[in-house]
Amino acid sequence: FSWAITRSDQHIFMIGSEGVSTRRKRSLLDYQEMFIIVRAMDYNTGNELWPQKYIGEGGLNSIYSTSSSNESIVISGSTQGELFGSSTGMEDVVVAEINIESGELTDFFHGGFSSGDDIAFSIKYINTLQNERNVFIGGTISEKAFVGKFSTKGTQFWRVESSDKYKATVSVH
Repeated sequence: FSWAITRSDQHIFMIGSEGVSTRRKRSLLDYQEMFIIVRAMDYNTGNELWPQKYIGEGGLNSIYSTSSSNESIVISGSTQGELFGSSTGMEDVVVAEINIESGELTDFFHGGFSSGDDIAFSIKYINTLQNERNVFIGGTISEKAFVGKFSTKGTQFWRVESSDKYKATVSVH
């Protein structure tokens, strides 16, 4: 499943999730395990430069958004397993920074902010004048919308949550 596309000066990146089902149905809900796929393609030719899979231990792993700089891309989503860290038992936020030339992870964080489901639906990469690599993330924390500023290692600078339930931040620009 392809969920998002972003580009740098020379590359196009397609991100998504693919699943392994133990059933014969082809519904997304039947997947027992899902892993994250990132594919880099040449901007001018469309030729694939590298594919990369990120596989966690158990549970569903979903990626919803991506943003890029000239050196790396960042992806955001959620996991119910142990993708880049230990699971809290519910759905946890996942953010990863990936080198655009090799597809290798350069930074990541995996964690829950609450005892409920926490999902990062949107991400925006910002490289400041002080060369700090920060991301703005939007999503849900226990069914409440949130937006926050984080380092690519997961350090939280600030986070704001809505007071209403059943809301989600789905885009950060």
